[in-house]
Amino acid sequence: DISSAVLTLSEAITRYKNDDPENTFSAYYHRAQSYSLKQDWKNAIADYYNTIETGKLDGRDGIPIASYPGHSEMNRNSYFNIADAFFNLQDYTNAANAYSTAWKKFNSQPEMLWALIQEAKCYYSLNRTADAQKNIELALFAYEKFTNASPENANSPSFLRWKKELDDLTLLIGGE
Repeated sequence: DISSAVLTLSEAITRYKNDDPENTFSAYYHRAQSYSLKQDWKNAIADYYNTIETGKLDGRDGIPIASYPGHSEMNRNSYFNIADAFFNLQDYTNAANAYSTAWKKFNSQPEMLWALIQEAKCYYSLNRTADAQKNIELALFAYEKFTNASPENANSPSFLRWKKELDDLTLLIGGE
């Protein structure tokens, strides 16, 4: 049960916080995921930020925790999940800022397309059509870059979904 998971992870954070940043990092991330499952977006946002901050600390061998295998994905996902949580709260200004931070930080990864698309949706919701159109253009450019570099990407479920979202957004925003 999710509430039990939150309690157990909270105990782990309290126990490890000062002595074991690696386990604290994982506990913050998994507690944030648990809060997200409960749609407790504000607590999820706080814990995703805690994950990112803890990831900046040096772990064993003086290497930042966020760069460890497995941890780098949790760190990356935290940036995107913060933006998604703000979006779910309909806080489109903070969501747009968080999506922008995510895609700029991870611009060599295909997931940046999701962030560009979602940022465009935020701008559309904020009646900032020109900014939404600019994001759509950036997303289309990125889509072409990623599918040209690896043509098999074009048929992957994520890329097919992102392309449909881009096409739908182009129709929606172009129709105004």
